[in-house]
Amino acid sequence: MNDSALPNAGESSERIAAQWALRCADGLSRRDEAALAEWLAADPSHARLLAEYFGAWNRFEPLAAATIAGIDGAGIRALHEQRPRVWR
Repeated sequence: MNDSALPNAGESSERIAAQWALRCADGLSRRDEAALAEWLAADPSHARLLAEYFGAWNRFEPLAAATIAGIDGAGIRALHEQRPRVWR
């Protein structure tokens, strides 16, 4: 992971959480891990926001992968139907 573009503290917490979710999906360096731990410790709401973005990422990542792999709409629907339902 490229350490040069850590999320900017001047941005909204929602935007930073989204950036961290994407960075986590790619893998974190030790510097990233320390910065993420610092951001999470700064405000209890940060962990909730990050969890929400992880949830969104986990729902849409298979769709993106299927699209890239060239799976058609029927195949994507079949993949979606196999996924467990998550209730809030």
